Amino acid sequence: MATTPNFGWVTPAPTDFVTDLPADFETFADAVDADVQLIKNTADAALPETLIDAAGDLIYGSAADTAARLAIGTAGQVLAVNSGATAPEWITFSSGGMTQIATSTFSAQTNVSFTSIPTTYKDLYFIFENMSVTGSADQMRCKINNSGSSIYCWNTFGTNYNTSFTATGYTDESSFYGGFRINSNGTYKSNGWLRFRNYATTSFNKAFDGGGFDPGDSAGGNTTSGTFFTGEVRTATAITSVQFSNYFSTNISGTITLFGVA
Repeated sequence: MATTPNFGWVTPAPTDFVTDLPADFETFADAVDADVQLIKNTADAALPETLIDAAGDLIYGSAADTAARLAIGTAGQVLAVNSGATAPEWITFSSGGMTQIATSTFSAQTNVSFTSIPTTYKDLYFIFENMSVTGSADQMRCKINNSGSSIYCWNTFGTNYNTSFTATGYTDESSFYGGFRINSNGTYKSNGWLRFRNYATTSFNKAFDGGGFDPGDSAGGNTTSGTFFTGEVRTATAITSVQFSNYFSTNISGTITLFGVA
């Protein structure tokens, strides 16, 4: 009789085959049955079938010698590593773009607030459209998280009334009002934008930039102005609300739309 190299099963040799099977063949069959059962038991203990609950489940290592289950994601999601780099997860893939969060239309108002802003985006982007004021021309004032502390710093660059390019700096103000000029003429409206970068971080100050254009009191008139500004809000607190108001005591008309930038 011969033995197998891996399990030591007793197997008949070619010379053992005669009219009747050798007596040791029964021992060989019992050994095969016992070892196959052992292999199955070992496999079941390492990765039990009960760990799978539904079609599409994935099995991954959650720790040394430990298996865990990740349920299938939703349509269009992709597999990624979680923020702690400890496990896989399904995420909705985004290659960029903007998602509209909220919009507000002024109607002879002095202020408007965007509250409960989600912190799931990279940047916040405000677009100002068809802006005008009653009375004298004005500028837009901005506060974040309703804070009137001296945390707003910025520089404004632009032209005004066909004059040369100018730059003006502001430091530690109680609100930000370095934005574009808002026209008081009801026919020709002002438009602009404002962006807060990494607004949800709690680790450092919030950079912002923006600008806009005021077409003046008449088409082709000499009171047009264009402005660009950049600065920071000196706080590590995430931005969850933004309030806009006029700098002087005039009413604002127009629309502000808030987008989240992925």
